[in-house]
Amino acid sequence: MEANRVDHLLLHFFVIVVGLTAILGKLIELPADQLVAWRTLAAAVVMGLVFYRVRFFRQPRKVILSYLGAGGVLGLHWLALYGAIKVSNVTVAVAGLSSAALFTALVEPVITGRRHSKLEVAIGGVVMIGLGLIVGFASEFGLGLVLGVTSALLAAIFPSMNKRFVDQGGNPLVITFHEMVGAFVVCAAVVLGRGEPVHMPTASDWLWLGVLVVLCTVFAFWMHTWLLRRMSAYTAALALSFEPVYAMVLAALFFGEHKMFSPWFYLGVVIIVLANWCYPVARKRQAMRQSAE
Repeated sequence: MEANRVDHLLLHFFVIVVGLTAILGKLIELPADQLVAWRTLAAAVVMGLVFYRVRFFRQPRKVILSYLGAGGVLGLHWLALYGAIKVSNVTVAVAGLSSAALFTALVEPVITGRRHSKLEVAIGGVVMIGLGLIVGFASEFGLGLVLGVTSALLAAIFPSMNKRFVDQGGNPLVITFHEMVGAFVVCAAVVLGRGEPVHMPTASDWLWLGVLVVLCTVFAFWMHTWLLRRMSAYTAALALSFEPVYAMVLAALFFGEHKMFSPWFYLGVVIIVLANWCYPVARKRQAMRQSAE
């Protein structure tokens, strides 16, 4: 089914919600690995309670293992992203995450079986130019950028796997539930492996975790999986390249982070946004040329 204007509006609403997760990650005082472990555990519990009539476990074992594996990738993505936020700040973390479009252009065809698109790789390359400016003018946040880019690579793999699942007729609720479980298992293993004390969330942490779990996890990931029925993983990932803009605006409002970077840094962000705006136009023209031939 072809995506329409409402689908694209919903996609950008999803991106704004995803941008809010970075702000919440900064507000929650837990270490990154424990934050993600609590988030995924709570999300799985909430889904189990709210959607208890859904036959989560009446799936072939191979299918369940695939969903759990995708959840493991998601857990690693969140570990990298929140790790970047904790060692640097929201702006740097989501700037690194903006390279997801290029990684998705390379990864999605391998996972879903469709042909590589030269246009998608080219647009992804422009995104990398913008990222290069960001890296060049925020070098003091090197570790945060490395973790942000790592989270982008994992973010490219995850939706491509989800795209394959929904194309095979998977139920978005069933997929999301098992992915939360898989992510929790991975994050719990990291927490236990580090051997550090497990921290209970404070009262304010529980408040922000509630928003993170209900709005930014259960609802958002159900919406994302549903949208993948109507558009490619690359289209979704390209829209997610706007996340740095939304998250940076929120970070400026909440934490005043805009004062920490030069105009060259933000030029890199502008290049990424322009690449996203140019892609639909270029793709439409490409399709018109192909139909005319």
